[in-house]
Amino acid sequence: MKNKIFIAFLLLFFSFINAEKLIIGVYDNKPLTYIENNQYKGFAVDLLKEIAKREGWSLDFKYDSFFNLLNDIYAEKIDLIIALGKNEEREKFILYPQEPFFTNWGVIYSYKKIDSLLDLKNKKIAVLKGDIYNKKIYDLIQKLGLSVEFMGFNSYDDVLKSVRNNICDAGVVNRIYSGNTYRLYKTPIVFSPIEVYYGFSKNIDESIINKIDYYLKKWKFDDNSIYAILFNKYILKNSVPSWIRDLLVFLPIVSITFFVSTLIYYFLFKKTLFNLKNKNVELDAYVHELSSANEELEENYNEIENLNVKLIHLIKTISNLKINSPSDIFYDDLLRTAILLIPEADYGSVIYINSKTNKWKFLSAYGHDFTLLKNIEYAAGHIPTDEKIKIIDNDIVENEKIEGC
Repeated sequence: MKNKIFIAFLLLFFSFINAEKLIIGVYDNKPLTYIENNQYKGFAVDLLKEIAKREGWSLDFKYDSFFNLLNDIYAEKIDLIIALGKNEEREKFILYPQEPFFTNWGVIYSYKKIDSLLDLKNKKIAVLKGDIYNKKIYDLIQKLGLSVEFMGFNSYDDVLKSVRNNICDAGVVNRIYSGNTYRLYKTPIVFSPIEVYYGFSKNIDESIINKIDYYLKKWKFDDNSIYAILFNKYILKNSVPSWIRDLLVFLPIVSITFFVSTLIYYFLFKKTLFNLKNKNVELDAYVHELSSANEELEENYNEIENLNVKLIHLIKTISNLKINSPSDIFYDDLLRTAILLIPEADYGSVIYINSKTNKWKFLSAYGHDFTLLKNIEYAAGHIPTDEKIKIIDNDIVENEKIEGC
């Protein structure tokens, strides 16, 4: 039993002795790589730690400025720099894996509002020494022929501080290095999208680079991998502005308040709408009543107007009647006037009654054959009695009775 324990201890000891030791260069490039409370952290750092744990590598971190780390890897004092872009100059003394772990691009922060590259004319621009975006923004400015002064700093933090303290007018950082801490304006200027890699010294064992490629290819497109977990932890969380995170905290309260308010206003609206509908029904009834009254009033007015016309016509007719006019004309005018004044009358006649002989004869007719009627004589007792027949007494022509029908 003791022999087995001793052998296991020896195997562990020799595996520790033979473990691959790597010196890792770390600089301030939050959230990819940084140091906090003497702990090396960041998306790229934690990702490398996970690979090293699985492969049994021993990692020794060295914190310095990016510019100094470039010199160290050139002198083969370190084995790897975490998070850097690729260009022809660097490829002369740095080995890159095939697989990048991130895509980045340059952005510009300013204290005063700057909206285009042309606004940088005669301005001082802060850049990170040795940074790939330093060279990229310089090339863009040269192509535009602008007069610009560049000032180099050892960290992105120093770049943004120089802008906040009015030492420089604008500062160049990568897209995920936030300037919100310094309350700076993030301009709409973006440039030079690049792939971000782990950069290795020329003397590194290529099997280490191959292992990096293996894990990156395996994890990058797996939503449940450690890559996805770390990406959510460092990149997505960091890319959301603090005011949005605060908003998400209060959003449920705001939503509930809005819902309750909406519900209250909804019921008030329904109540008001119900009352309005009742008032509308009452108004419709009142309008209908007014309309009926108006129609009745119009009918009465038309009747009065009609009577007025008839009265005027009657007065005009009577004024034209003369006792000494020929009897046939007088009776014709009298009969036609009676027909006009009686709407129901379509025809009629005037009959002369002889009180001595008690006989009567037709003096005028409307709607009948008068030629035939005037040759007929009847006894007075044969005069028909009907509700449609009107007997008119008048002291005309020696007080004789005239019947018009």
